[in-house]
Amino acid sequence: MQHEGNQPMETIEIFGIKEENLLGILGTLPNLWNAKKGSSEPSLKLLFDKFGNKNELLFVVQAFTHPSSSIMITLLTEYLRDLETAKFIIHAYDLNVVGGVAEALWSGRRLRDILEGFVDIDLSVFSHLRGDEIFVCPKCSAQYRLRAMRITRDGRVECQNCGKIVEYSKLAKKGDIDIDT
Repeated sequence: MQHEGNQPMETIEIFGIKEENLLGILGTLPNLWNAKKGSSEPSLKLLFDKFGNKNELLFVVQAFTHPSSSIMITLLTEYLRDLETAKFIIHAYDLNVVGGVAEALWSGRRLRDILEGFVDIDLSVFSHLRGDEIFVCPKCSAQYRLRAMRITRDGRVECQNCGKIVEYSKLAKKGDIDIDT
C-alpha cells in the first residue's frame, strides 16, 4: 500500500493479458465486487468510465462509489498493447473526510484483491463481455442486462428468476446472448 498525500493507493500489474479480456474485466468489476461481498458489506456502483488511446497505450479511468457511504474509488488502468501488460492504480477516497479512512483503505484493498485474482487464470471468458448484452435464461427465458448479472470469475451466471446456473462462455458461443441495439 502506498499513499499519495493522505489518500491510500494500491497498484497491481497483470502480464500476458489480451486487450479484449481486459475490457471484459473492466466492464464487469461492479458485478465481480458484488458477487464477492458479504451481506453487510457495501456494494459497488460504476459512476463513469472514460477510455483513451495513444499509439500502443490504452488508458481507462473509472470512478466507483458505495451507494450507502461517502467512499469513492478511482481506477486508472494503463494497458500496453505490444507487451500485453495492464497496470491498475487504485485510489480510495472518503468524500466526507470524517472517520472514513478505514473504509477507504478496505475498499482499495478489496478492489486490488479482486484484480489480483485474475493473475494466472484463463481470462478468455471476459473477452465476450460487453455492457450492452442481454442474458436470456435458457430455462425460464427471463432477460437481464448483462451488467446487472452476477458473473463469477469462472464465467458462470445465475438466473435471478429461476436460479439456473449457466456457463457464460457456452451461451456466447451458442449465440444465446443478444446485443441490445
